[in-house]
Amino acid sequence: MRMSERKYDLFHMLGLKGTIQILKYLKEHKKAQYKDLRSVGLSIHLLNDRLRQLLKLNLISHHLVLKRRQKKRMVRINRKREKDS
Repeated sequence: MRMSERKYDLFHMLGLKGTIQILKYLKEHKKAQYKDLRSVGLSIHLLNDRLRQLLKLNLISHHLVLKRRQKKRMVRINRKREKDS
């Protein structure tokens, strides 16, 4: 993917419904479980789609924490981003 395409994808993503709400929630809470993000007010399909796109652009990171008989999906904002050249 060329840098110009990546920049376009980033700005396009930021303009989509729900993206800003997800990022604001993560900024306020530092990290969140998937079930917590459902309180943002998006449909499940839209939330899944936005999270997938944010992961693809490396704006957030996904961590799966396995505890005894319990899975927790954690999502947080990535602090380190590749420098745009």
